[in-house]
Amino acid sequence: MMSVGVGRKLQNCSFEEDTCDWANNCNGGGNGIGWLRRSGPTSTHGTGPQAGDRGSGYYLYLETSIPTRVGDKVCLQSPLKTSRRHPKTLRFAYHMSGSEVGCLTVKQMLYPTKPVVVKPLWTLCGDQGDQWHTAKVSVGPIRPYRRSRIVFEATSGGSLGDIAIDSFEFHY
Repeated sequence: MMSVGVGRKLQNCSFEEDTCDWANNCNGGGNGIGWLRRSGPTSTHGTGPQAGDRGSGYYLYLETSIPTRVGDKVCLQSPLKTSRRHPKTLRFAYHMSGSEVGCLTVKQMLYPTKPVVVKPLWTLCGDQGDQWHTAKVSVGPIRPYRRSRIVFEATSGGSLGDIAIDSFEFHY
């Protein structure tokens, strides 16, 4: 997968080789938790996917077993987008399975204001079944702001409910 630098187009990412310059952030409630990159099933039966979206490969997920606590959050931030051309939509795959699934939220952070303007784009909570789903989210326009980031935030609902993401596709 191609690296993404400041000012370049946000690139599609399936997490096969790495996290495509997306950064783990927001420190997981101080427990040192974050998005984990994995292939194959998660460690707790019945709470996560058996494989990545489309049946194979890698994905990112929030592991909700100890030390993760209810309400802990993990964030995945895109590289800072500064060019004139911004994506219109983001498509991604998500998997939210288990009896204690929390919430998955997609936000857009707009700069250069202080505090940063946070624009909620999409939220889903609870068990969505043991399968991958696809969401399509509108991410533009961002005027009058010059820079933006996309943020995926997962919140733990309990130890029996992992949240996974995969197959990011940006459409311009």
